[in-house]
Amino acid sequence: MKSYEIKTKRGSATVLPGLLLAFLAFLASTGCARGGGGRDYTVRGRVAELPQAGNPASAFEIAHQAVDDFVDRQGEVVGMDPMTMSFPLGPQVSLAGLAVNDPIEFTLHVDWQANPPVRITRLRKLPPGTPIEFRAARPPGKKP
Repeated sequence: MKSYEIKTKRGSATVLPGLLLAFLAFLASTGCARGGGGRDYTVRGRVAELPQAGNPASAFEIAHQAVDDFVDRQGEVVGMDPMTMSFPLGPQVSLAGLAVNDPIEFTLHVDWQANPPVRITRLRKLPPGTPIEFRAARPPGKKP
């Protein structure tokens, strides 16, 4: 079997192709490779604040429900309790037709390698009166 020499600042190493492929697959599965992709969460909430034209300090804020399967920077499933927070919007996301207190469903994209690491990539207004449950997060596999 052919082997390959890899040169680094610390010297060189001989690597078999199978070992190299296994290592690259491991990096991709742990999100360590560039472009790890991140995670998407479908979340419901209510519009708490809309950005004000001419006021760069204003933001888009959502009072959102718990995200039970939220994964932190260390890769642990910790859940996220409900809270009100501001979110940056992806380039294709529009706030047209939204008002404070409107119920919404959105895709929260989290990629700890990106800047910003958290952003909304999809948003839709839900029918008036849609219930939004604000309860503590229940991460899978964790006892209450």
